[in-house]
Amino acid sequence: MASSVKSLSMVSVLAPTWQHESGLADAALAQAVTRRLFLRAAALLSCLPALSVMSVAGEDDSLDPSEEDKQLYGRALSFFADEHDARVLIARLNADPEIAFIVPDGPRPSLLSLLLNTGHRQRWKAVQTADALEDGAHILWHVPAGALPLLGVEGPSTLGPPSDPPIRVPWAGWIEERRGADPQIPYFGPNCPASIFLELWTRHRPYTLVERTTVSPVVPYWTQGYDVLVSSGLQWGFGHWRPPPPQTLRWWNLLEIWMSQNALKLHDPIDPGVVFWAFPSALRKLKGGMRYEARGWNLDESIRAAAIPTPKLR
Repeated sequence: MASSVKSLSMVSVLAPTWQHESGLADAALAQAVTRRLFLRAAALLSCLPALSVMSVAGEDDSLDPSEEDKQLYGRALSFFADEHDARVLIARLNADPEIAFIVPDGPRPSLLSLLLNTGHRQRWKAVQTADALEDGAHILWHVPAGALPLLGVEGPSTLGPPSDPPIRVPWAGWIEERRGADPQIPYFGPNCPASIFLELWTRHRPYTLVERTTVSPVVPYWTQGYDVLVSSGLQWGFGHWRPPPPQTLRWWNLLEIWMSQNALKLHDPIDPGVVFWAFPSALRKLKGGMRYEARGWNLDESIRAAAIPTPKLR
């Protein structure tokens, strides 16, 4: 039976307080949780300047805000996926004419240059499809929602409606003028309803001795010597200076339907409104007893009762 690893106790919707008896936390794992929550918050803040609640897909969700609140903040989907499931998700996104991937269009800065703050400005571009996605943070562009903003060095305004000029031709590429908190993804400011944040974690095996000295950055989740499946997530924040684009709201609702057809809903018995989706291959691993990281929520009972679904492309 799968067991949850212990997360740091933090008063947050993203990191609820839960001390699971099978937790195996240590200093390295605590650092991993802290880093992941920081990067997650930074990525969310690139679109949500005043996030206090997030919608979690599910019926009768006690953490789900009202319909009026949903119009002010955003939506989120948490899920488990391994490398096999990721292919299904990427195929779904590749087949969607409304979605583009924002990818690097030039050399990435070295860790040393980031630490020294050399002022590296990354070049990015939009592409219609992606052969694969590395574990970590990614930005999707919902094209019908409108242009992506080109933020100046002074950064976006959080005191009024967005006024930054649009990126003229994202497909041709552009050089960022202002880097966000996470250099792995472009920064579009707090009022960008066209950008969707994807955090993907498909690895579960611990690092080998060679990988511990060659992989950069090392993610402490996989330095513990045991397999652990970490939850991934999709988040869409549309700012509070305007209502969300109806076309993106429709797209998100269709994505939720697709998720419910291709993954199984897992929830914590204490608060059934907190939902994680598990794709088939990941669910097999969880049902086989693999440890998981679900931001402290206990999903053991749901995993035990789950039946593995058959995936559908659309």
